[in-house]
Amino acid sequence: MDLFADDARSNSGNRDGIHRDYDDLFRLTNARDIEFHDFEWELDGNHGTGRGTYVARVLPAGRSSEDLHLGSVRLSVVKSNGRARIRELFHRTD
Repeated sequence: MDLFADDARSNSGNRDGIHRDYDDLFRLTNARDIEFHDFEWELDGNHGTGRGTYVARVLPAGRSSEDLHLGSVRLSVVKSNGRARIRELFHRTD
């Protein structure tokens, strides 16, 4: 969770929702992989916003075949105390 800013937001809400999502992802899957494509960044001082697409592959626990998810993503980061941290992570599945 150190990757996320204190005021981080996502499709699931605030940091608590993000924590629940990642807890479920790692608890309920045996493998996961994500690729980002066609990212374009807009930078403004210590902030940056990137938009692009993603391909996610997830192997649910107890299964032998993976699920494939495609969609778009918007990622906003802020640099604070010499570190980049995620402030927003929103995605839409196509």
